[in-house]
Amino acid sequence: MISLEPSRTPYDLEWRMFGFPIRVNPWFWLIMAMLGGRSLQFGFEVLLLFVLVAFVSVLVHELGHAFMMRRFGGIPRIVLTGFGGVAISGTGGRTRMERILISLAGPFAGLSLFGIVVGSDALFHWAETSRMTVFAYVFLYQVNLYWNILNLLPVFPLDGGQVVRNAVSRSEYTGLRLATQVSMVTCGIVVMYCFFANQLNWIPVDPLFTGVMFGLLGYQNYMIYQQLNGPRSFSDDPFRR
Repeated sequence: MISLEPSRTPYDLEWRMFGFPIRVNPWFWLIMAMLGGRSLQFGFEVLLLFVLVAFVSVLVHELGHAFMMRRFGGIPRIVLTGFGGVAISGTGGRTRMERILISLAGPFAGLSLFGIVVGSDALFHWAETSRMTVFAYVFLYQVNLYWNILNLLPVFPLDGGQVVRNAVSRSEYTGLRLATQVSMVTCGIVVMYCFFANQLNWIPVDPLFTGVMFGLLGYQNYMIYQQLNGPRSFSDDPFRR
């Protein structure tokens, strides 16, 4: 989602799926365990279940990007790390619409998984068959709905910010400049909302973590915006899919 590709470590988990090389950095497991820390009160096995659900959900999201990249001639690879994952192709020369479709493919895949979870429970009522299936349903519901909605916010380099960048201008410089401006405003609104949500328990995601994350994203966009005032080469843009 927002991570760049990390260096390899001896503890990486690697395999191939649907022809895509996939690598999981150890930081992914640690951050997901921290995000699911509240579930530890229900037992260690529930925390492990949250980490498993997060792994499957993030992988499905990144597979959505990867399939669309391959559709447009790329040879993508997937890395899960830190606060999410990244699908990397490195193929330039795509049209604006192709880049937009690649950005939207990840959230579409995640929201499709959400629809499958909700629809299958409506048909087969599997969620309440045991204590663990209740937790599995709740985690699958929350991660695939709320995380993908947050990812669609117009905040660069999240998918919604990538869409803004490519949609607002044919010029990469102008597009990125406008995307960072929109991102800073959006991050400010989200941080303020999370502050009140933390007091009133308004939202089902962790408001403290969400507020900190969007605060960091806002600062990151501010730094990018400042850099855009000087010379910039887009040929080595690390955020391009």
